[in-house]
Amino acid sequence: SISWTGMGLDYASEASLSEAGLPKGLLVINAVPGTPAAEAGFGEATVLISSINDKALNVNLQSYCDAIAGIENGESAVFHVIHSGGTEQDVRVALK
Repeated sequence: SISWTGMGLDYASEASLSEAGLPKGLLVINAVPGTPAAEAGFGEATVLISSINDKALNVNLQSYCDAIAGIENGESAVFHVIHSGGTEQDVRVALK
């Protein structure tokens, strides 16, 4: 991708996600202040991104890169997130 959201990602194992009853995905552990990720509400608490624009993520950075490939600078994507407690939400995030 040529774009950036400002998210700090972390990687959980498939086994640990499965044990927690969660799908594969990547954890957002923080967001740089003033970035699109922070403006979308990321970084306030750890959340799991399970898909981007309906493309399922795996537990590695390559799946994230594959999901946002082709999204141009200034466009946005829909991140499907799962909050602690199990609440799911679609969040639109601009890429810059």
